[in-house]
Amino acid sequence: MPTANKRELPNFIKARNPKRLRALMLKNNIRLASTVNYFDIQFINNEWYAWFYERIDNNEALKEIIPEEK
Repeated sequence: MPTANKRELPNFIKARNPKRLRALMLKNNIRLASTVNYFDIQFINNEWYAWFYERIDNNEALKEIIPEEK
């Protein structure tokens, strides 16, 4: 069983059709500069979803995900 990493969070991409989802997967691989292992690819409410784990390495990225409460 893989070990948990507190800096990796599940994230997803979505698209209207499988061809566009594949294009977004490639774009995401380029953005992350790595090969991403996508999992749990689903078709829900007329959209395709692909889940992946994304490493969060800096506080700015965390602020984007978890905004400060006011």
